Amino acid sequence: MTIGTQDMELIKREMAGIRDFYQSRMDAELTPLKEEVGRIVSELGRVQNAWRDGEKRSILAKYTDGDRVRVPYGKYLGLDLLDMACVRSLLTAQVREPSGLNP
Repeated sequence: MTIGTQDMELIKREMAGIRDFYQSRMDAELTPLKEEVGRIVSELGRVQNAWRDGEKRSILAKYTDGDRVRVPYGKYLGLDLLDMACVRSLLTAQVREPSGLNP
């Protein structure tokens, strides 16, 4: 079975028609799809920011006493910034004059 020149031209035209049909459909549908993806991306960004803010508030609520941030764990658990400044001051004084703080 051999395919003639006319048959080949007919096949080419049909293929071009099919390609044009699908290309026009894709062009028509890609723009709304891109807009929808952009909308979803911006909405997800907003949700992520809200989640982060909620996490921060949760952590601060757990480790604060009113407006005073507290140390969440470790040797200085529960101390606030003023307490930590006093501890640092005492440790610095002890380093400068070790015998001055020990009777």
